Amino acid sequence: MPGRPSADLQLAQAIEKFHIRQRQPAGYLPWELTQCSLPYRSPDARNRVWRRRNGAAEITVITRATGEQDIGLPFGGLAVLLLAFFCGEAFRSGEPTIELDGSYSAFMKKLGLASTGGMNGSRKRLAEQLRRLTNSSIRIGDDWSVPEEPIFSDWSLWGQSRSQPQPAGRRNFVEFSDSFFRHLTHGDPVAVDLDALSLLKFGGLAANLYVFLTAQLERVKEVEHYNWEYLAARFNGIPDPNYASSKSRIKYEVKRDIRKTLPLILTLLRSQRIALHDSGIHLDIRPMQAFSQSAKGVKAHLKKEPTPSAETPHKQKKDKAPRRNTSRISHFFISYPREEKTYASQLAELLTKADLNAWYDHDIDVGERWVEVVREKIVGCVALIVIMTPDAERSRWVQREVRLAECEGKPILPLLRSGEVWFSLNDCHYGDVRDGELPGAEFVDQLKALCQPKQTAPARNARRLQAES
Repeated sequence: MPGRPSADLQLAQAIEKFHIRQRQPAGYLPWELTQCSLPYRSPDARNRVWRRRNGAAEITVITRATGEQDIGLPFGGLAVLLLAFFCGEAFRSGEPTIELDGSYSAFMKKLGLASTGGMNGSRKRLAEQLRRLTNSSIRIGDDWSVPEEPIFSDWSLWGQSRSQPQPAGRRNFVEFSDSFFRHLTHGDPVAVDLDALSLLKFGGLAANLYVFLTAQLERVKEVEHYNWEYLAARFNGIPDPNYASSKSRIKYEVKRDIRKTLPLILTLLRSQRIALHDSGIHLDIRPMQAFSQSAKGVKAHLKKEPTPSAETPHKQKKDKAPRRNTSRISHFFISYPREEKTYASQLAELLTKADLNAWYDHDIDVGERWVEVVREKIVGCVALIVIMTPDAERSRWVQREVRLAECEGKPILPLLRSGEVWFSLNDCHYGDVRDGELPGAEFVDQLKALCQPKQTAPARNARRLQAES
């Protein structure tokens, strides 16, 4: 009888399935929680406060006690997976309440987890992190005048609820607190892959490092280097009152764990822009190459038209002309803040009625990687239409979309919906739609003109001779 596959073989098989299976919708995390992670190891039960700061990001997590017993801080890959899942559901629906239909086993399957029993089984470990998350409060930012608020203002989960025990027949749900939900939806959350996090569920440092690098790949402008001192301070796993005296030990442990887990993370990210050096982790982000790493980007690169040869000049020119007008460059990308989703939908409908293709992020199919799709759509668009509002100017996502379009040489077409013209776009002609109306026929004609292929000099001369005759 064949033996049980080794752990390494099981992991290799899981990674193979990860790259070929139908993907889950993306999870989301507030940006601050990608820069300042939850503890990746179980803290001492006496540690009820977890505070981390990384540059402009700061979080404070506090666990509450039930009676004389401290529940403990959420920690590890399962806590990250749960939070990313709940935030993703709330961000997509625009509602703070997430309904959880079905059994506990069905919920685990939705997270990509196998249901195993026993003291160290996945069922018990997931239930423990659910209990810790639902009984924790958080403050995001360094404003100490703002008190910590519960992550979830109400919840009811398979036999337990905020008003324990759970009433018979009550539905299963979690509801984010107003402050956390507002920060999630009005901030700039980072899209993370739930399938990857489910593979890293029992590797706390691996999950935290994966989330951190996912965020950095989207936000680093060109080149960034993280030395071991920074990474040790960033990822040390437990609150240590003697951190200064134990710095070298912590640095050794973090360096050892990162060296062990980074190859797996790079496999999941499919990124060649991250490298492990003797001095730390190195990111090399070049704007003009930002989209070359996705599978579709690589295929597009391999399908570039060959240079016309001297033997077959007419054939090469004949084949090349129609390719310029394929569906790869046939749409207008609409960049907008979340608050203007209705207006963006109305604008897309207007362009569709005018026989123009418009794309905004509601068109992403279930299972597609949100970030890669947005990248591809900006690279392949005719022009980027940005809806200018104060919220859009504060949105990191909108600003990144505009910057990328500029790097790709795409025309930027601003529509001023509210507020003032942005300083970064004050050299662009803009449409004033502050009256709430959609842009008029002149704007639509401008878009149609951009869709017309540019004529070469011989073509212009032929048209002129035809007109003169």
